[in-house]
Amino acid sequence: DDVESRGLGDVYKRQLMHLADLMNVDRSNTIGIGDNENDLALVKMANVGVAVSNAVDEVKEVADFITVDNNSSAVAAVIYALDDEEIKFE
Repeated sequence: DDVESRGLGDVYKRQLMHLADLMNVDRSNTIGIGDNENDLALVKMANVGVAVSNAVDEVKEVADFITVDNNSSAVAAVIYALDDEEIKFE
């Protein structure tokens, strides 16, 4: 049974929203980072959707920002981009 076929993308999306609710964070202050089809819902739903540079084209097309590949500390690169104001919450 393939985990990907069971709607893992929706799980990621729900988990981000649940975490945001628990921490009292508005959706407008969320970032979703992804690389594959299972991340599409997360990247689309977050206020700022980020694709890693080696993501599939479908994720890159919906992303607001493309960062380094997933083997190059992509999450850290996104944090630095926020700090340098390369990524802004609109």
